Amino acid sequence: MSLVIEGIREAIEFVEELSETVLVGSALEVGSRLAEETPVDTGFAKNSWLVTNSPDDPGEPGENSINTQKLRGFEIGDTIYINNGCDYIKPLNDGHSRKAPAGMTVKVMPEVKSIINGQIADAERSGR
Repeated sequence: MSLVIEGIREAIEFVEELSETVLVGSALEVGSRLAEETPVDTGFAKNSWLVTNSPDDPGEPGENSINTQKLRGFEIGDTIYINNGCDYIKPLNDGHSRKAPAGMTVKVMPEVKSIINGQIADAERSGR
């Protein structure tokens, strides 16, 4: 009986690890895609995207924080935040720029399902 319980525990740990890998990878990729779609004049808005699991970490606009460092300690059940502290990001997203009249989120949000599916496939291939 204890072998069965140990097998179940290992399976749960594997699913949790796979889920964490997929969620973190997906959030980072969505953040990167938002940065890619952000129109560039000075680069300030593009470099102000922040991916973090801390609601108390607003980041520093212009710091370019699309990396795993801000997600250390992420666990299943935590919330991942993708923010932009640039004071003019809303007008940019609303289509203010001729370089990106549709805005960033309108272009990236339909990609989220595909991004997640890609992260799942990558995680399965690498055995994470």
